Amino acid sequence: MLPLTPWYDGREQSYLKHYVLSEYLLRFGPIIGSQWRTINYIDSFAGPWEHRDAEYRDTSFGIAVECFREARARVREMFGRDLRVRCRFLEKGKSAFEKLDVYAQSLSDIEARALNTEFEAAVPNLLAFASEPRNAFTFLFVDPKGWSGFSMDVIAPILQLPSSEVLINFMTGHVRRFLEDEKSATSFVRLFGRDIRDEFAGLTGDAREERAIREYMRSVKRTGRFLYVGSAIVFKPEIETPHFHLMYGTRDNKGVKVFKEVEEKLFGVTREVRAVAKERRRVAQTSQASMFAPSDMHKSTALDERRSRYLRMAKARVEQRLVHSSRIEYDKVWRIALAYPLVWESDLKTWIAEWKAAGQLRIPTLTGRRSVPQLERDVLEWIAPG
Repeated sequence: MLPLTPWYDGREQSYLKHYVLSEYLLRFGPIIGSQWRTINYIDSFAGPWEHRDAEYRDTSFGIAVECFREARARVREMFGRDLRVRCRFLEKGKSAFEKLDVYAQSLSDIEARALNTEFEAAVPNLLAFASEPRNAFTFLFVDPKGWSGFSMDVIAPILQLPSSEVLINFMTGHVRRFLEDEKSATSFVRLFGRDIRDEFAGLTGDAREERAIREYMRSVKRTGRFLYVGSAIVFKPEIETPHFHLMYGTRDNKGVKVFKEVEEKLFGVTREVRAVAKERRRVAQTSQASMFAPSDMHKSTALDERRSRYLRMAKARVEQRLVHSSRIEYDKVWRIALAYPLVWESDLKTWIAEWKAAGQLRIPTLTGRRSVPQLERDVLEWIAPG
């Protein structure tokens, strides 16, 4: 687990983002290494921006390098062969790039190169990079400071790389302002890949924000031809508002499973991290320490309320699909449910058990002692009333 060090004081949202990245890459590396000989990693807005560690252990690129080192050691232990790791770190700012370049050149065990360029301008270079060697899997991390610099039509060829996954930091706060201020169809097309202004007609607040998130995920899924796109919510450290959504796209159920497991762990970690941040602010304001743990002093209901709402939405969507399809693979229902934030497989299995007990659903493919459906094995049948 990524340690919560003083490097992240006041920037706990960065810690939670890095937590997701590190937890996923630690699982991703050995899984990919079991089938591919090479991992290509692209950090498209690498920085460094607000790092405090001289060795860059609180940056996305530094964390990725350490995760890949551990993955390579595990692949060597498990499969008796070396995993090749190739990296491209992009940064358009001159001063930040100079630091990034020094770091990349210091790596002797990983093939890394820093590029002083904008992400959109580098797409042809990155496509050439990702096409070599042939037996390689590419992971793209898109972590901008705002909502520009990664137009859907420009980055489409990267998203469409056949053996690839993507993690995009959708800066919810910035996009919230974009939705309020932008009137140009061109701006919407650049960000979402199409003019979606009519989708927001009459919507305000959370409903407007959540529609934007769903529409962006839909665009990423369609543009990249992904099997699944989901998101994990990262809140501001001391405010009950989402700061950004980490959107993940994959073409494999294994990736979905790992991402959702990481998101479920993030749910608990977020409570602890935000409680620590709130307690630090309280102590700074009052100069009085407490005998109670931060998690006991500062309880937050925002995450629980969102989870309850997403559970209702996901359950209704799954039931709608079951009724409409009558017979459907468990895999498809599973991906529908898990596309919602804060909804996990255990929730889906609870609903299935309820519907079975009520005589509304059956699983004709269950055999032997199995009592719950499995991926790539079972189908669900909805039983029409009467």
